Amino acid sequence: MMADSGTQPNRKRWNLTVDWSIKLVAAGMPCMLVLAHFFSGADTVNATALFSLLSFVAFGILILGTGLSNITTGMLALAGIFALWLAFGLFGNWYQARTEVMALAAGLAIWSTGRIVGGSSIGLQFAKSALVWTLLFFALVAFVAHLIGQQDASSVIHREFKGRLMAGFGSPNTAATLFVIASLIAVSSIGLILKHREFRTQKRSDQITYLIGKGFSGHALLIISFSCLVLTASRAGNAIGLLVLITLIVFDFRIATRSTKRSRSSLLSRIRSAKAMTLMVLSGGLAFLIWSGGTLASRSANIMNDTGERGELYSTYWNIWRDQPWFGHGLGSFNAVNDAAMTMDAAPQMLPVGAAHNVVLQWLIQQGLVGTVLMLGIIMALHQPILKALIEPSDRPRNFLRMVIAVSVVLLTHGMFDYALEIPSIMWTWALLLGLGTGFADRNRANKTVDPDYYPSGEAS
Repeated sequence: MMADSGTQPNRKRWNLTVDWSIKLVAAGMPCMLVLAHFFSGADTVNATALFSLLSFVAFGILILGTGLSNITTGMLALAGIFALWLAFGLFGNWYQARTEVMALAAGLAIWSTGRIVGGSSIGLQFAKSALVWTLLFFALVAFVAHLIGQQDASSVIHREFKGRLMAGFGSPNTAATLFVIASLIAVSSIGLILKHREFRTQKRSDQITYLIGKGFSGHALLIISFSCLVLTASRAGNAIGLLVLITLIVFDFRIATRSTKRSRSSLLSRIRSAKAMTLMVLSGGLAFLIWSGGTLASRSANIMNDTGERGELYSTYWNIWRDQPWFGHGLGSFNAVNDAAMTMDAAPQMLPVGAAHNVVLQWLIQQGLVGTVLMLGIIMALHQPILKALIEPSDRPRNFLRMVIAVSVVLLTHGMFDYALEIPSIMWTWALLLGLGTGFADRNRANKTVDPDYYPSGEAS
């Protein structure tokens, strides 16, 4: 009895340490990522080094607070592959590749951090809330800064990008990718509220008031981030973003139309909510398309000319890859090989690009066929537990997992036309979401009990 009573305070102190470390890192990691967005996506050597260090500090705090037992086989496997690739010099010349190597190492730390945080219910809750509020703050700043910047039509950036919203990134298309991600996170946040027991027990007349009150941050993020998306005038970003957004809305509410266990009033309220959200997205996009002076429409009219120029660039970069087909020219080599292959005729197209505008082609140039296949294999492996959790029956809401898959679809599809994944803060945001999704998916499969706040009668999600 004396031994038992002595261990109780120690156990309580340990649980408090675990709880504190998870909450701190869960709330701090999204704050760090938004700060990286403000630093032009951390797309410089110094910024990448700084935020890489912060990501390892966060992971260290989490491990110290929760214990070494949270380091999984997957984390060790990825770290081993990274170490071997680095040891054999397959990343390329260190001076040339150091920024990308640090960014990848930070990505591994951030994914691992998300994996541990996502495995905790309170940790995932803190992380999701922090993601919504930090992205809302970033979108607000970007929106206001764009309005102020529009008044200075003589600036170099304004002339180069014809007044498109950039949010501090080097390209409006990169900003578009981030605002699509923010919009998807907002939709997932709102959809989860609609599944909560409190919403379903509200009177029909009180449901809208409840939804606006509980989901204020989600609605605000959706409206502002989607407005920013339209103002980027990114053709691929807007087309892919709108399609994936509407698809996610439909998927998040499709269960309501298929379930026979839910009441007709609950069914109708969710259908109306889904229609209202879709209409809000479409109306907001149309309003800002008109308000922005038709920039997106005018750029869409020139899509054939731009497609022809982009096709010529792809042909040039394909030939560059064929010079080093197996292991590529090394990370960070794009500018060097781009300059070496530049001709007087191609200079107007090749000089300002900064990237291949195709993530697979970019990987092929830098890491060759072997490195590209390895990268694609790792991406598939990281999605496997999330997809498995979505396929298996469950009595817990999985809006977050569907959102993570939607984000991956956006990044990989838009990556066929642009280079947002080459920007460290965008890649790190994806890594965090994949880590959180993996942690939640594993916890979802391990815990088969019904969550009474969402499915008191055992209805599947």
